Amino acid sequence: MLDAVVNSRAAPPGIDTAIEVRNALAAPGRPTPNQSEPVLNQGEVEVLQRLESQSDKMIAKELNLSYDGVRYRVRRIFAKLGARGRFDAVHRARAQGLIPAEGAEAFLNR
Repeated sequence: MLDAVVNSRAAPPGIDTAIEVRNALAAPGRPTPNQSEPVLNQGEVEVLQRLESQSDKMIAKELNLSYDGVRYRVRRIFAKLGARGRFDAVHRARAQGLIPAEGAEAFLNR
């Protein structure tokens, strides 16, 4: 709704504050909703592909990352996908096509 008001020609009084808030949220380094950037970066995808079957320590060892680096990526993955846990993140990523399907889904899609 904010976009509709911002994009209309006759903005109601006080809308300048809403525009400033939206522009502040779209600060450098934070993509705006209109930008078409990948949801996850390459490092996050590598961690995400291992989330279902490996612990954070195992992922850190395999990807030559620190444990804290893996935990940081996992938190960012959860935030970006709106997930509440490891399996939820994997499920949401598969539904969005960010990672390939596994198990029965992959077998049926051959």
